[in-house]
Amino acid sequence: MKMWKCRILLVVMMALLMSPAAVHAYDAGSLSGYSAGYVGGGVLTFDYDGSRKISFIPSQVTAATGGSGDPIIGRWQTLYNPTQYNFDYIMTPTASTGVWSLTATAPSRIIVSEAAINTGNASNPPYYLSANAMAAQIDFNTGVVSWGQVTDITVNNAISSSTLNQFANYTTGMMSMTFAATDAVKSWIQTTTSAGSQNGTYTNMLTSGGVSAAPEPSTWALMLIGMAFLGYSYRRHLRGETVLNPFNISA
Repeated sequence: MKMWKCRILLVVMMALLMSPAAVHAYDAGSLSGYSAGYVGGGVLTFDYDGSRKISFIPSQVTAATGGSGDPIIGRWQTLYNPTQYNFDYIMTPTASTGVWSLTATAPSRIIVSEAAINTGNASNPPYYLSANAMAAQIDFNTGVVSWGQVTDITVNNAISSSTLNQFANYTTGMMSMTFAATDAVKSWIQTTTSAGSQNGTYTNMLTSGGVSAAPEPSTWALMLIGMAFLGYSYRRHLRGETVLNPFNISA
């Protein structure tokens, strides 16, 4: 095989090995390996009233580490800013096209309860889980909302949920969130100067505790191919034959 072809092959293999996971909608399989976690999702609203803003509409829990029969499934997750009830974050464009920083007067409250809560209402249903987290950035290129660490996890396991029982062992966690927005929404965000709103959809995963670091099957396959190539080259080297050395590494 010609040298330049070897270079291309190995560069492609290394890129695949080191590339981040594709953006996906979180599901029950995404929770594999975590000590505690659940998946939710709903509507992400974009508003403009002189500045661009986003809000997270309450959504139901759809999967959990406790399994499909866990009573946390079907309960409602509410994400909101406790100091400003008409929106959650202000969006500010960054130097990177399609990437916006998010700012707020306070971290978001993350609440799991019997029903969607009405922010600021003293008669809301009891909370089964509450926590705090601050969103930092929204990227329309990758469909990812980046969050800081989840803190102050508090559990009231009145529904005997094994997932909530797992969460009770932790005070911190991680929020992962992807979203989908149409081209019309992306264009509106970039160009609008009039009042109004647009909607997208989001899926989030709240987790706490360790996760297995075992590689995906495709990653194992690429690693095995790479090791086989190195073994073949080393064997030829021992025989005194010319060894393919695409990176010109000296012995």
